[in-house]
Amino acid sequence: MHSKAWTLDQCIQTAWQNNLQMKQAELSVESGEANLKAAQTNILPNLNGFATHNYNWGQRIDPFTNQFATSRVQSNSFGVSSSVDLFNGFQNQQNIKVREAALESVQFDLETQKNNIALNVAAAFLAVVMTELIGVSDQQVVITKQQLDRVIKLVEAGSLNAGARYDLEAQLARDEAQRVQRQNDYQMAMLQLKQMLIPSSR
Repeated sequence: MHSKAWTLDQCIQTAWQNNLQMKQAELSVESGEANLKAAQTNILPNLNGFATHNYNWGQRIDPFTNQFATSRVQSNSFGVSSSVDLFNGFQNQQNIKVREAALESVQFDLETQKNNIALNVAAAFLAVVMTELIGVSDQQVVITKQQLDRVIKLVEAGSLNAGARYDLEAQLARDEAQRVQRQNDYQMAMLQLKQMLIPSSR
C-alpha cells in the first residue's frame, strides 16, 4: 500500500488480482470450460472432403475409353465423407454431464475463494481503521500531562498532598503504555493487510 488512502474495494480487488490460489482457481475454471467444449464437439458429425486432378502424357490407357492414348489424359476425382458416432452417443452425453458438473464445481470453488479473500481483507481493513484511533490515545496523554503539571504546581504550593501527584503519574504511565500498545496494534494490522495485497507464492 502506498501513502494514498485505499478504499476497501481497492484492497479487495488488489488481493484478488495478486492471490495465487485465486489465479489457480481461475485457471481451473478455464480448463473446465475447455474440457466441456471438447466433450460437446464429440457429439457433432465430422465432415471430410478431398479432390484430385491427374495429367498423363505419352502412351497410356484412357481410363474412360479403355483405349491406348498418345495424347494428354486428364482425370479428376472428388469425394466427401461424413460420420456420426451413434453407438457411443450415450457415452458422449454422459461425458458432457460429467464435464458440466466438473465446471460447476470449479466455478463454485472460485466464488468461495473470492468470498474468503474478500472477508479476510475486510476484517484486516476494519482492524486498521479501528487501530487508527491512536490519535485519541495521543490526546489522552496530552490531557493527563497537563493535569499532572497543574497538580505538581498545587502540591508544591501546598494546596494538594503528594498522593494526587502520584495518582496522575501512574495514570500518565498507563496512558503512554496504551498509546504504545495501540501503535503496535496499528502496525501489526497494517502488516497483515499488506500481506494480503501483495503477490504470494504460498
